[in-house]
Amino acid sequence: VKNGKLKISLKNESNVNYEIYNVVGGIVKKGELNTEIDLDNLANNIYLIRVFSNNFSITKKFILAK
Repeated sequence: VKNGKLKISLKNESNVNYEIYNVVGGIVKKGELNTEIDLDNLANNIYLIRVFSNNFSITKKFILAK
């Protein structure tokens, strides 16, 4: 996370989506994954991001501190 943006790059994947969850499991943001996700509207906190397509799914924790 840098300057309120989360950058994710994937090789050879299309139709990739994401969901960002807060610490109690609620979805706070979701959409189709481009090169970066704007996090300006989220508060400083710990979040989980799930990135998925038809071929894979991965979940990672990140800390947002602006």
